[in-house]
Amino acid sequence: MACECVSFRGKKLDRRTARMIVRCEKDFGVKLTITQGCCNKGGVAASGGTHDCEGVVDFSVNGLTLSQVNKLVRALRRVGFAAWYRPFIKGLWGAHIHAVAVGCKDLPAIAARQVTALRNGRDGLKSNRLDPHRGMDLPVITFEKYLDSKKPKQLTIDISATINKAKKGDYRAHLGTIMRLEGVPQTRAGYAKLQKQMGYRGKAADGIPGEASLRRLAKEHGYKVVA
Repeated sequence: MACECVSFRGKKLDRRTARMIVRCEKDFGVKLTITQGCCNKGGVAASGGTHDCEGVVDFSVNGLTLSQVNKLVRALRRVGFAAWYRPFIKGLWGAHIHAVAVGCKDLPAIAARQVTALRNGRDGLKSNRLDPHRGMDLPVITFEKYLDSKKPKQLTIDISATINKAKKGDYRAHLGTIMRLEGVPQTRAGYAKLQKQMGYRGKAADGIPGEASLRRLAKEHGYKVVA
């Protein structure tokens, strides 16, 4: 297995994993301190070979509360890591977060099995216990899938036609995709409630979509108004 790692923050990491860390910090406002990188064949016996090649990294939890640790684990999983908090075990390892980059082509076999373990709701260790973070209920995805989810969705919107049809009681026209899939109300009463939540008052919250609210909804849900 040919590992192609570079120096990143004083540790060895492959470029894809480094990109994942940078994106995780940017998108979720967290700070990740690397304690062990990869391309470390035979370096740490306690790691059992998981860090031998690409895609595996450990992070420090020094000075963090359990809530802060869970925030890091959640953020890492969101961008495509199979991540777990590993509590201190005397004589084996200090407390840390262990993360495996899902979809890395050069994962050591043992690390690949850890990804499978997460998909099965387990902790990735030999004990094969339940995932301690299963309450997060997040899908196991690749970094590429995460990036794809952030791309603006293309949707052609005829603002005038949407408003006119809504006046007649049709809330499915043109913005129907957002309304059905994103939880936007399809009734006048429901839309009026949404307008109030958006800060509109009086006639601006009468339940009839206006150009400003429609454009705002499209933006909030990641859609790009192209017409």
